[in-house]
This record gives sequence, structure tokens and C-alpha cells, in this order.
Amino acid sequence: MGLLGIITLISTHLSAQTLKVEGDLSKVKGVSSIDIQFDYSNMSVGKFDKEEDYLTKRVNERNEKKPGDGDQWREAWFADRENRFEPSFEEVLGNSLKKHDIKVAKNLNDAPVTIKVHTYFTEPGFNVGVWKKPAYINADVIFIDNSDGTVLGTMKFTKVNSRNTNADYDAGFRIELAYITLSKLVGSHLRRKVLK
Repeated sequence: MGLLGIITLISTHLSAQTLKVEGDLSKVKGVSSIDIQFDYSNMSVGKFDKEEDYLTKRVNERNEKKPGDGDQWREAWFADRENRFEPSFEEVLGNSLKKHDIKVAKNLNDAPVTIKVHTYFTEPGFNVGVWKKPAYINADVIFIDNSDGTVLGTMKFTKVNSRNTNADYDAGFRIELAYITLSKLVGSHLRRKVLK
């Protein structure tokens, strides 16, 4: 399924999340570019307070069933960030802000503003046919003035979910959907409240 199809799939399910905005984002209006950074530090996963505890359990379970499978799964868990979550977030937000002539991307070192997406909780969810649970993330989207490093404001999101589909048996895909939803919510708030 292409990114456009995924966006269409989740576009009607944006009301279940909660958003709290702190600070003043007015400085974002008028900028031509925004740098994006991602932070997964101190992240809890599912019932585990520490991501590493979750990974250890899953790796051991998978390796017991099929030697080496857990190790491959762990590699994919981290690779999905750079290969799936981050580019999808970037693309969706970029499309959302295109009408305002704002370029968004990672490593835009000369951008006046940085958006730092700090994911501090991930629920991977599951889909085993009859039983389904959507993935969701909690994240702070922090806006930083690059001229002096001050925080302009923060969008605090909780339970940004993937909405299960019939094709989301892969945890990476479910979590990717949650990042696409998060990006749409960030773009929507900026357009409606900041850039108007």
C-alpha cells in the first residue's frame, strides 16, 4: 500500500488523540524551512517501563522458536525508525505545509526552527486475525528557535494511534501509521492555529 493510500486510510480517524499545546509557536509563521529531529530516548514500550526490557523479552521469545529470528527482529525494530517512521512523518508534514512554502526535512542545518519529535511511549499493538489492537505513540513535538536554542513551544500528544487495518500484521507498519497520524495532526494544527 502506498503512502497516499495509507493517508487516506487513516484520515477519518484523527479524533481519538489528545493534544495539549504549551508556549508560543507564532515564530513559525513566516519561516521558509524547518529542520526535523527524532528522539526515542527514555521510551517505554507496552507494559515495559524500559524499551530494552521489552526488546530482550521479544528477542528471546522469537529466538526460542527460530534461532536468529529474534536478532533479525531487533535490527528491524531500530531500522524502521530511519526507513519508515521518519521519512513518512517528514513527507506527510512537508505535503501539509507545501501551500505555505515551508520546506521540512531532516538535517536542514540552516533552518531557523527545529521540530524535535520525542517519542516517549510506544504501544506496538497486534493483529492476529480475530484479535486486534492498534499501535499508538505518545510524543512531545518540541519547536526550537535555532538562533538561540530556546524552546518556542511544545505540542504534547497522547494515544496517537494507527487504526487497525486488514493488512497491519507487521508491527513496523502499525507504528508507521501512528507516525503518519502524528504528522497529519501537527500539520493540521500549524495550518489552523499558527500559519493562518
